[in-house]
Formats: sequence, C-alpha cells, structure tokens
Amino acid sequence: MGTLGFLPGLAQELADVLTAPRLGDCTSALESGPVLLNPTRSALVGALDEAFRSADRTESTLVLALIGHGVSSGEDFYFLPVDGTGLGRSGEDVLLSQLLKEQLRDSPRLDGLLVLLDTCHAGVGAAQAGAWREVGLGRHLRRYEILTASADAPAFGGRVTECLIEVVRRGVGNAGSTVDSRYLRKPMMEAAGDQRPQRITHDGGSWAADGDEGLWWAHNAARALVGAGSDAAVAVLDRITELTGHIQPTAVLGELVAATESSTRVALVGPRGSGKSTLAAALALGPDEFLHGIVFGTRSSTVASVAETLAAELRITVPGFPEAAQDYLSRLSPAEREGFDALEQHVLGPLALVRPPSPVRLVIDALDELPTATRSVLVRALSAAGPHVHVVTTGRPASVRVTGSVLVDTDRTGPEAIEAYARGRGVAEAHVPSIVRRADGNWLLAHLLTDSALRPGYSPAAPGDDTTAVLRALYEGELIAAGADDPTEWRTAIRPVIGALAVAAAGPTVPLPLLVAASRHLHGPGTVTQVRDTLVRLSGLVVRTRPGQLDEHVGLFHASLAEDYLLRPGRRPVRHRPGRLPRRHGRGHRRVRTPRPAHAAEPAAPVRPPVRGPAPLVRLPRLRGRHPQPARPPRRNRRRRTGTVAALAGGLRRGARARAREHLLRPVRAGPMDGDGRRRGLGP
Repeated sequence: MGTLGFLPGLAQELADVLTAPRLGDCTSALESGPVLLNPTRSALVGALDEAFRSADRTESTLVLALIGHGVSSGEDFYFLPVDGTGLGRSGEDVLLSQLLKEQLRDSPRLDGLLVLLDTCHAGVGAAQAGAWREVGLGRHLRRYEILTASADAPAFGGRVTECLIEVVRRGVGNAGSTVDSRYLRKPMMEAAGDQRPQRITHDGGSWAADGDEGLWWAHNAARALVGAGSDAAVAVLDRITELTGHIQPTAVLGELVAATESSTRVALVGPRGSGKSTLAAALALGPDEFLHGIVFGTRSSTVASVAETLAAELRITVPGFPEAAQDYLSRLSPAEREGFDALEQHVLGPLALVRPPSPVRLVIDALDELPTATRSVLVRALSAAGPHVHVVTTGRPASVRVTGSVLVDTDRTGPEAIEAYARGRGVAEAHVPSIVRRADGNWLLAHLLTDSALRPGYSPAAPGDDTTAVLRALYEGELIAAGADDPTEWRTAIRPVIGALAVAAAGPTVPLPLLVAASRHLHGPGTVTQVRDTLVRLSGLVVRTRPGQLDEHVGLFHASLAEDYLLRPGRRPVRHRPGRLPRRHGRGHRRVRTPRPAHAAEPAAPVRPPVRGPAPLVRLPRLRGRHPQPARPPRRNRRRRTGTVAALAGGLRRGARARAREHLLRPVRAGPMDGDGRRRGLGP
C-alpha cells in the first residue's frame, strides 16, 4: 500500500486537540508521545500493548485513533502496518478486533476504551467488536465504543478524522459539558455520508444508543460553563441535557413559557411522573437571555448549596454579576454577614445592585422535595425578592409555594406528544400504540415503557389501572435487563450499587468515591472502574453528572424507584426470565423526585430462586462523625491517552493520582480505595 500524504499532519492535529486540557484533556499513554507514524507490525502491536498496560495500571480510559489502510477478508478486518502485505494474514497484517479484545480482556482496571478507526472497510472491524460476548454482551461487561469512517467500503482523505477535530474544536450547542459519539452522527454523515460511518457500543448499540456517557471525546467547547470551571454550574448543565435529550413540545410548555414571561412568580404543579423537572429544564433551552439560573432540588439540598449553584450560573449569564457580588459582600457589616442567609448574600443582594435591563429568571425545581428548613428560607426570601427577579418553582399541587405565584398545571400529557417521543427514540412503529395506552398521559411511565420497547424481546402488555403496580413491573423489567435475575450478579454487582443509591436522595447527589466505598462495604464492586461498569448496566435507572470525571455524582433517576420498589417492604421477588440481554439504549425524560420513607426495608433480591421474607437492601457502614462532600479535586481532570498516528493516535485521561486520592477519599474513612480518580488515555 502507498503512503498517505495527509496522514502526518492530520495525526498530529488530532493528537493536539485530544491532549488540549480544555478539549480532549488527555496525556500520552506512550513514553514516545501520542503519535506513532508508519509503524511496523511489531512496533504497532508493542505500542498497543504498552498503551493498554499503562491505562490499566493507572485506571484510565484509553482513547485510540488508527488512521491509514485497512482491508477485509470475509468477516475479518485487518489494519495494515507499513510492512503489511494486505493479504489478510494475521502474522503479517494486524487482526485488529482480536488484538483489541485480548487486550481489553486482560486489562481489568481499564476504565473504558474509545477507538476511532479511519480506514477503508473499517465497519467490518466494528461488526467484529459487536460480537465480543466475552467482554461485551456476555457476562463480563467491559465498556468500550468503536467509531469507524466506513462500512465495508473505501474511505478517503481522513474526512471522518477531520470532522472529529472540527466538532471537538467548536463544540456542540445542544450537548452537555462533554461531547460523546452521539453528537458526531450528523456532522460525520454530512462530511462522509457516502462512506457510511459506523458506531458500535459495548451493548451492541449503534448511533441511536446512549452507550456509556462516561466515554466522551472532549469537553464541550461550545459551553461557556466548561471554560469557567464551575463544578456546580457544569453539573446543572449535564442535568439539563439529560432531562431534555428527547423532549417533545407540549401545550403545557408553551403555557409555562408564557407565564414566565408575564409573571414575576410562577408555580408549575403536578403529580409525580407528570414531567415537571423536564419542563423546568426546557426553559433553559430558550434564548440565552431567557433563563439565568436553575437548581434541581433534592432532599439533601441546603440554602448554601442552592445559593452556590445559582451564583455560579449568574456569574456567566448576567453581565456585571461577579463585580456586584464582590461589591455587595464588601458593604456588609460583620453583623449582617452573620445574620443574612446565603441566598441573600450571594444571589439576591448582588442582583439588587446589578439591576439588569430585563428580568432575571430563576428556577427552583422540586421545591417540595427540599428539607423543611431549606424550603422555608427559600420561600421567604424569594417571596420578598424585587420585581426584577422572576421565580419559577415546581412541586406537587398541595405543596408550599412562593407567595403570589401564578399556577400552571402540568395536567396529563396528550397522546400525540408520547407518540412523538417514542418514535423519536426509535421504537418500532408496531409498539407505539401500546406505549401510548399504557402510559396513559404519564411521562414517567412513557419513559420506562420506551426503554423496555427498545430491548429485544419486548412484548406489549395490557394496560393496568394501578399506576404503582405498572411502575413496579417496569422497574422489575429494567433490573432483569441489567442482569438482576442472576442471583450471583444481583448479590455481587447490582444490589450493592443500587442499594447504596436507594438510601440516598434521588438525583445525582452521591459522590462516586462514596458510592464505591459503600459498594465495597456491601461486598460489591470495589473500584471506580467496577462501579462504573455496573452503573452502565443500570443506565435506565440512574443519573450521572460529570460522568467519567473525578467529581462525578450519581443517583437514582426517580424517587419512586426506591419508594415504590427497592425499599418497599414485602415486595415479592421476580422470577428468572431467560433470553434477556442487558442492552441499554437512550434515556428519555427523567421525572420529578418524591419523598422516600425515613425507614424502609427492601425485600428479597429480584432473583431466582426467591428469597423468603423481606430483607434489608443495604446496611451501610457506620462512618464516624459528619462527612462533608469530598473536597474539589484539581481543576484539570487529566485523562491519559496513548496513540500512534500513521497506524494510530491515542492517549489516556486521568487525574493526579495522589492528590485525587487525598481529596476524594479522606472524608469517606472506609479504608483505602482502589482507583481513585478516573483517567482516560490516548493509545496507539
């Protein structure tokens, strides 16, 4: 095969964006650097081995980019080294799928694998990876994703690599704080649609699948919050993106927008599962000047945490706010600093000094879920805020509201919106009517039913009159799809993780290191990599902010999962259902959280054979004293990557190991943790 003149420059350009701290945020996984040009077969195989060993040793995510020549022979794909023959012989060319599978199998601490394969016939290699049952669809789940420039056809000029570089540099406006492969489909089809670029995830999914949201290519350059470095604001951005990923316009949303424009106080009310959080998040999708700050409340929210999040957002969305905040604090006397609450000191007071020409709109979601003390302070302060501050709150119909609020009722969702939602997520047309009937206007049910319909073997059931009973059946189905009908999997992997989350507030409130410590204590997954492996299996039931990063937070996606299922005394165990593959697809609307009983027990695990009588879902360790959230890790969550360019480019993402361990694990006090921060790596 001839040399490719564009390759050296393109490979270096890709390595530059992948190793830029505010973009790919990787470091080289090879001692010689992230680019390996025109390697021989032995050099390429050696570089791949070095990259995997480095990523495994440092518990990093490995990112590989292989650019050059490729050939297919039957069902096999071969990457061609500089001394390859192109005859499709594994002793002369590189049988890439087999090599990657072996390396992935032998790297138990590797925190995920991302591969870009920009060659001719690369889709054949992706199809081989889709059949990796030993490390993918089979029992030993490993997280990986392969992006190819072509199907079983030629590829030209490195167009897909050029497209990836361009997207990483400009960012994606509708993505969260990071850009993963889901956001590359449209630009890649526009740049190289004739080549038919392919995507394969660890669960056999393609472009429409969510995959592992922790496997991302770069920080999102289109989001100012990323560059601003506010952890609280970035977490909110990820939550907005997760809630509105498949949103459908409804009459209620139009009514809410109109009320928010015309009234200073608005309360969005509705029962559990009616979509209040998603509607609230949708307000952030309007023009930049429309919404200035939003907080997603939980049972663990404090006045200080609410004020911190709003202030972080206002520093970005309201011109002059940072200066006004400093000015306001400097004017306060010691007595005022002692007497004023955090919302007054850091949000309302500075806003009174800024006096922007248009109203500042703030949203407090799930006001009724906040602790009583927090809710009381917020209601009092927001009721007294000046007319330049417009406030939207969400809650159940009978809950406390800000004084003078105009009510907007979520009501029941029309069948047209649920139909559009199911079709938008790729549900087979034959299943759409059953989803509409069974959801009966409830967004929470619509989301769970759609998740179920996207898995193989879906069989529509007759709609039930008892919403709670339908919910329980759907939750049971989600756990079975994750593998919980295997007693060993439930006991050693799923139960310790979801059990620890069940006793916390719904929403992404649990720091990942704390979850790892709790899981280890419950004899479950004991490293960050292992816990993330389990979280991906539970992706339809959990939410994550800053996934794949040092300061990742996790939680149940909805309080009803704990309240009505996991912690419900006397729940009957489920029976084993054969033929279910743990295949996770895109998540849709996440619904509002509901209070969890203070003391509840969880019955037998959903396994076969059944376990008699109720048993506690989790028993958490007694940790000494009060444990604050882990201190913030170093700002740059460097992930290591390794690479070689003519043959590949790659690297690792990770955090500073010693500092991350010190910062993240000191509050846990539950023994040393294997795998502190997450790393990603660039590899050959």
